Amino acid sequence: MRPADLLLLVVIEVVMGLLGWRVGIVRGRPAAGWWLGLLLGTIGVAIIILYPRTSEAKARATARRYAMQQDQEATKAAGQPRPMVLRREHHATAHRAFGGLLERGAGLLEPVRARHPQREPSPRGGPG
Repeated sequence: MRPADLLLLVVIEVVMGLLGWRVGIVRGRPAAGWWLGLLLGTIGVAIIILYPRTSEAKARATARRYAMQQDQEATKAAGQPRPMVLRREHHATAHRAFGGLLERGAGLLEPVRARHPQREPSPRGGPG
């Protein structure tokens, strides 16, 4: 086995351990999730997914759902639409991550568009 293959295997196992840890947090067993994911990989993550939640994790999930429900009822009672904060944050993060790549790359399609002009829609509403 080459050192590069061994390094890739270690990185994959660590990622599976982190995934198991994250799922384990939801289930109330983060350490078990880490070790199962690290040692057993995909099977370990599947095992931690199948674990029942602890009573503490169930209480946290119930409290989170209750808080979200109260927030939705408050915004509904105020007559305001529910804000799309997560979507805006995601868009801003993606825009920063790609650094305006779409704006810079928009001009790359102009030669293709010039060679293949769009057809006018037919009166029937189907393809021309």
